[in-house]
Amino acid sequence: MAREIRFISVPDKVPFTRNPHGSDFFISFNSADRGWAEWIASELEAAQYKVIYQSWDFQPGSNFVLEMQKATTQSQRTIIVLSPAFLSAAFPQPEWAAAFAQDPTGAKRTLVPIRIQPCKPEGLLAQIVYADLVGLNEADARKALLAAVKPVRPKPGSIPFPTAPASQPGPAKKPFPGALPARCNLLGARNPHYLDRDGLLARLAESLTKGHTAALTQTLAGLGGVGKSTLAREYAHAYAASYDTIWWVAAEQEATLITDLAHLARAAQVADADAKDIDAAPAAIRWLRGEARWLLIFDNAVDPAALAPWLPGAGHVVITSRNPHWRGLGETLPLAVFTPAQSADFLADRTGITTEREAALALAEALGGLPAALELAASYIEQNVITLAGYLALLQKHAVKLLEPVAQAFQVSVKKLSPASLLLLQQLSYLAPDDVPRSLLMEDELAFNAALSALVRYSLVDVKGDGLFTHRLVQSAVRGGDGVLADVVETLNAAFPYSEQYLATWTLSGRLYPHVLALEAHTQALPSPPESLGRLLNKAGLYALSVRSDLTAALRLLRRALAIAEQVYGPHHPTVAIRANNIGTILKDQGDLAGALPYAQRALAILQQTLGPDHPNTRTAAKNLASIQAALVKPG
Repeated sequence: MAREIRFISVPDKVPFTRNPHGSDFFISFNSADRGWAEWIASELEAAQYKVIYQSWDFQPGSNFVLEMQKATTQSQRTIIVLSPAFLSAAFPQPEWAAAFAQDPTGAKRTLVPIRIQPCKPEGLLAQIVYADLVGLNEADARKALLAAVKPVRPKPGSIPFPTAPASQPGPAKKPFPGALPARCNLLGARNPHYLDRDGLLARLAESLTKGHTAALTQTLAGLGGVGKSTLAREYAHAYAASYDTIWWVAAEQEATLITDLAHLARAAQVADADAKDIDAAPAAIRWLRGEARWLLIFDNAVDPAALAPWLPGAGHVVITSRNPHWRGLGETLPLAVFTPAQSADFLADRTGITTEREAALALAEALGGLPAALELAASYIEQNVITLAGYLALLQKHAVKLLEPVAQAFQVSVKKLSPASLLLLQQLSYLAPDDVPRSLLMEDELAFNAALSALVRYSLVDVKGDGLFTHRLVQSAVRGGDGVLADVVETLNAAFPYSEQYLATWTLSGRLYPHVLALEAHTQALPSPPESLGRLLNKAGLYALSVRSDLTAALRLLRRALAIAEQVYGPHHPTVAIRANNIGTILKDQGDLAGALPYAQRALAILQQTLGPDHPNTRTAAKNLASIQAALVKPG
């Protein structure tokens, strides 16, 4: 990662012991935080400190490496600008580590950390108290900065006349990094609860400053509600000092895109106030091509081909889109949902409730780590003054109503789907959210691929290898219709291959088993479940018993299979007997002989009546009953 370092020295009149061999302050930071470093330098100079800054004081033709080495070895104190970008970079570490080694107890305040973005220093840095500028306005940030570099001891009684020549004045004072430029249309304040998971903010900044054209256009892709627009907005605020123009363009529809660009043209005074939007918008693009230090954010763009004519080809462009396919226009940064730990951290910070970690993790699982859903939950918790556990209980009863705003956001994409794509998404909604084999729902490969491609384009489904992944909240938003559910039951029953005698069937059965469990839960409300569901649950129950040794799950599945057989065939059918016998076997293996006995007796009675006493199945049932009865009368 690229980095820059700057040096700050204190004039002779600053009231602490001078370093006679060089500068008094050395500031180390990552290049992504240049705006903050320049603001810090200009504020110190405005406070009558002498600032030695590379671009101000290093003379052309000097040896840059020697100048840096000289400054770092002769500086008395070190300021580090703390941010996720700084902590993830390797270059600055030796710089602050050297200062730490000189003053490991912190008594001399040799190392002065200044935190400018949310981050958690680890290791040695975690032991040093930092000055925190996060969330402060400019006046409060200035006070915190000057207090952090305040001398350790009082000002001496007299100050010697300075003999060294005064440094040349630096450039004009830099704007506060949190201040947006005058030409900017961002609405609303900066999000105080933004969570920079996985260093996404630093990664976005690094990509935009790589220096080659392909990196100047960065797409943030992912599911609706995953935080694409939030990240773009946070970047605009965090790096506002790097731009003279920041313009947000609603790009989902061409009409809004043209309107927003036309507003930019008028703000830049390159189009008349009464000019038509369709004429003013191209003027904005032409003007940007001749300018520097600008940022365009095309929010919720859909089609790369449609957006390409509106890209100026210079400056910095951030695109947010549910479509992950933007490789031809630049780099793509995919955004995933929060991890359980990140979700719990967000909820704790957003609600101020830090004592319900277990409930936070459970809520994170229920919401699938989707940032928009977590924000919705946190807002409800805050407004209604309830606990996280209380909201979780409400969610279990009223999920549809509580999550309606999130579902509506998904519906924007769902309404654009073809009937085939919508049907595929609804089929997926009745299965487990992760790792559905492509082959499970594929009848016609070409038709399937066409339907799936639309789901991927709107980030409603993710594809990894031959597995399909769908967020659980997307699933809940599109379910509907017992007909689709019945079709999925038939499909999964036909595909579930388990046979105890054939080991080759065990692997696929294991992969499909989570989908059987998910499907079974959705069929609870069916008034007349089909017998194909009973066959599926019977096979899955035997798989759970024999392969997974999960007697509890096996018993639950087989009891449901028995109930379906009774409803379909009546109480005296051989299928009922076989499933009753399976349950008796499980209860016997669990040591519940009294519970197993009536199932075994029922199975034998049905088989004797329907198949006769000499049928192999009848003889097997008789042996099973005899073993249970013998165990019941056996002493001890």
